[in-house]
Amino acid sequence: MAEKNKNRLLAAYDLLAINLSLYIAFALRFEGIIPRPYRDNLTALAIIYTISYMLPLVIFGAYRRIWRYASLRETVLLSLAIVLGTTASNTVVLFVDRTLLLPRSIIALQFLIAGISIAGMRILIRVNLIGRIRSHFVQEIKKHVVVIGAGDAGALLLREINKHTELGIKVHGILDDDDSKQDKNIYGVRVIGTTKDLPSILKERRIDEVIIAMPSAPGTVIRRIMNICNKAQVKTTTLPAIFELVSGNVSINHLRSVKLEDLLKREPVRIANDEIAQYLTGKRVLVTGGAGSIGSEICRQVAKFHPAFIAVFEHCENSLYRLELEMKKKHPDVTFLPVMGSIQDAARVDQVFGSLRPQVIFHAAAHKHVPMMEYNPCEAVKNNVFGTRTVAKTADKYQAARFVLISTDKAVNPTNVMGATKRAAEMVMQDMDKHSQTRFMAVRFGNVLGSDGSVVPLFRKQIQEGGPVTVTHPDVTRYFMTIPEACQLVLQAGALGEGGEVMLLDMGEPTKIKDLAEDLIRFSGLEPGRDIEIEYIGLRPGEKLFEELLLDEENTSATRHEQIYVANLAGYNVEEFTSIMEELQEIAAVGNEEGVRQALQQLTKTYVPEEVPVSLVAAVGE
Repeated sequence: MAEKNKNRLLAAYDLLAINLSLYIAFALRFEGIIPRPYRDNLTALAIIYTISYMLPLVIFGAYRRIWRYASLRETVLLSLAIVLGTTASNTVVLFVDRTLLLPRSIIALQFLIAGISIAGMRILIRVNLIGRIRSHFVQEIKKHVVVIGAGDAGALLLREINKHTELGIKVHGILDDDDSKQDKNIYGVRVIGTTKDLPSILKERRIDEVIIAMPSAPGTVIRRIMNICNKAQVKTTTLPAIFELVSGNVSINHLRSVKLEDLLKREPVRIANDEIAQYLTGKRVLVTGGAGSIGSEICRQVAKFHPAFIAVFEHCENSLYRLELEMKKKHPDVTFLPVMGSIQDAARVDQVFGSLRPQVIFHAAAHKHVPMMEYNPCEAVKNNVFGTRTVAKTADKYQAARFVLISTDKAVNPTNVMGATKRAAEMVMQDMDKHSQTRFMAVRFGNVLGSDGSVVPLFRKQIQEGGPVTVTHPDVTRYFMTIPEACQLVLQAGALGEGGEVMLLDMGEPTKIKDLAEDLIRFSGLEPGRDIEIEYIGLRPGEKLFEELLLDEENTSATRHEQIYVANLAGYNVEEFTSIMEELQEIAAVGNEEGVRQALQQLTKTYVPEEVPVSLVAAVGE
């Protein structure tokens, strides 16, 4: 009802504007004294002009719109209505009574005055000028902020702040490191310096919050800003991602606190959607281990390319159920098939492949926890090596087009059972590719933030409990990548692979786990060493200080994607590989843990078992 009343008032305003514009045009043309012939017919002219203008305005829906949200379409329709109004009115005058024919100057003046009056009121409504003027004098300042970033995100954010004056946000200025933007104004806010000036600005002015409007800024920049704000005890918020800039959908509601991922992010991943679409759109896709952290994100990303269906082969029913609910809610147009089963069950794998005939397989199912696999090497081999072989052989049997193995940086110079089994899985993939029409390939990358079993959830739990936060060693470092960007590159690698490659993702610079722990403590509003202690507990079974992405003797070849490389791996004897695989399968089946470790060493060459291997069974026996 409120909008109807507003449009009625708008119609009344247009009636007044049309008639006043006619009178003012006469007054201006004849310097206030309207000649009698025109004065006597002014009422008739007013009726003609009113009908001629109002009819197009009604037909084009000028009184059925919410003008505060008007777009280019509304502007075009309103302009057409005004042009039609002046054309129709003068045409009617010409044919009804030639004595009413007006001088061209009056026609032009009336058209300009009416057009400016009618369109001008819509512009005032669109920019909410009246509300802004009123709020400027009565506004209660609730928050004093500084915006960092004078680019597209900053401009869109400032526009939102200007639109929502009821929030009481006062922007004291913008900071940007681009010298060409200094002293420029964006939506009435001036660029007052660079990020180097932030400490002095926070000291001199009363600032409640610093808003980082740079979705593509690298983590090093975010970390520097965060450290400055933490010292000044000023809250920091940011925009979540670059995709909101692309859609033009930046709003106050999108602001959130800086997360750990922001401190580690690099340049945004650039993927060739057309290449990925070629092998995914309309295709039957199966993801093993699809309800895990990596597998589920692969499902989300694949869904964007409209496959024929996404089947998830998963042994954990609760995780599979949760993923099914999410996919049906977020991607209702994509057929999602939750399939229970284990990759070690060859009969079940064959049944599923025979029924679904998947064309693209992302093999993410694996036992990944390093210490757990040290405790249970036989299970690691059964799942990671022979489970992979089962899925790969079945993919070949049913003539799948592509098979992408999700591997790990721990397959390089493996010092643990998990890494050795993943390297063996890569060798299985390479061996299969030699005699199959299916394109087999593997993609290696390091740790992903937020994955199941990562250190981040553990650190957060320890901080909530008051500490200490346990780190294995002060110098231990790992490569980190966010789950979405890792999966984007996995899809891109799947498009690049011709078969037999082990591809590597550019993981950026390694991060010290100690620094990660300190960042998380600060995010909790606490200070490392003062509020929460960090305790060093020593490396766990199978762990090493530094992870690698390449073997020493390996070289890499560039691909057409700047963040994906192909490893030129050393060759291996196929007959010896087949013989060791047969032996390894027999040894694992009978639970011979020592034999499994020795066979893995023979298979991968670089794996050296612990001098005192972990054995849970032996420990209990003692």
